[in-house]
Amino acid sequence: MGENILRKIDGPYVSQALQTLPDANKGKEDFRETVIEVPVVGLVRFKCKRMTGRQGKYRYRFWTAIEAFKVE
Repeated sequence: MGENILRKIDGPYVSQALQTLPDANKGKEDFRETVIEVPVVGLVRFKCKRMTGRQGKYRYRFWTAIEAFKVE
């Protein structure tokens, strides 16, 4: 594996990668990977984790990107 380049990628591209994942409320997996094309960088593989948040008595699930690597 190469260097983690997640901090070098702009937010809209991270958001685009997270939108390619299935609904966090319905999935069973806690970790997923997705690959998208990022301008200037090229193909990037994002490793994403499913998280749970709470607001009062309500719980919700969402995906967050934890690592990103350039695909050679």
